[in-house]
Amino acid sequence: MRHLLSRIHKAQRSKWNVLVRMGIALALINFGKTMATDVIPSFVAEGTISTEYFRLPSTNAISKTEGNFSFHYSNGWWQVEVRYLNPEPRTPAVENCMRIPDGTRHYTLFAANPNAGMTTALARPNAFPPAERTGMFLPWLSLCPSPKLPLINDRLMRRFLSIPDFMSEPFDDSRNQGAFAVKFISPENAFVSELSISNNGFNIDLTVNAHGDVESDIRPYSAPFDKGCLELTYRVLETTNLNGTTFPLRTVYKRFSPGWDSSKNSSSFFCPISAELIVKRIRFPDGKSDEQKPAPAKLYAMDNRPPGFPRERSVGYFVTNDLWKPVSDPEIRQRAAMAREEK
Repeated sequence: MRHLLSRIHKAQRSKWNVLVRMGIALALINFGKTMATDVIPSFVAEGTISTEYFRLPSTNAISKTEGNFSFHYSNGWWQVEVRYLNPEPRTPAVENCMRIPDGTRHYTLFAANPNAGMTTALARPNAFPPAERTGMFLPWLSLCPSPKLPLINDRLMRRFLSIPDFMSEPFDDSRNQGAFAVKFISPENAFVSELSISNNGFNIDLTVNAHGDVESDIRPYSAPFDKGCLELTYRVLETTNLNGTTFPLRTVYKRFSPGWDSSKNSSSFFCPISAELIVKRIRFPDGKSDEQKPAPAKLYAMDNRPPGFPRERSVGYFVTNDLWKPVSDPEIRQRAAMAREEK
């Protein structure tokens, strides 16, 4: 009995030590982020972004997009906009994402689409742009001081899925997690210098069922990828120092995935997305009017920021001059309550 009690106490101490180490690690990360954010002045960064898309079995890009981006930052608030070069009619010409109370909002303006009507803005409880929109996501990852990564603990985080973010189920699923490693540019430790994320052996996608409804499709990869594999890498290649702050100048971003290689009649590991960002100019504005890119005067909001609100459902209302209310606002709470009662 004494030996058994000793083993139980030892196991409890071991578990407690793990929890303490995890708490200390996360506290140090958060403390470093707070300190880093405090020392970064308001700034606007402008430059170019190019993204290539690949499909097996070819090693040549099947398509490429190029655009000019701007990233605006001030005291924890940020906004990113990308304007694509030579967009085809009815394809995205401008994409814009901004930090708002309790989340983010993003909208898209389409090229040569006279019947587009009012612009719709999607408000989400996320702290980052949609990961499938590389033109917005990469500038945010490169230039947002102390970005709020969706960490689970000091080893695991939610994966940045390459699927539309209008459904909560795949993002919130317990299988949506992966091991990560992150480094920051010293000495300020504000901007991410390296990030790698590996999946846990599950492919997460969307599918259309027999009734025509979109639903999540989560299944394990076939061997040998069922044990997990690299899914995302990000790296800063060049930096510069302005006013005592080290900024990234050139970054690269790649997504990886298992895929079926018809030329080999087997599964293969490949890179479907490769992007490069180059900062051309960094300036330090004097006021908010110079920091924020104007949105259309009136937006139709599809908002699912309220806590516990299904991501595939939203509260609809109009937003003027891009001024967004927090979810604690009585009007938003009332609209959310009414939407929850609808079948």
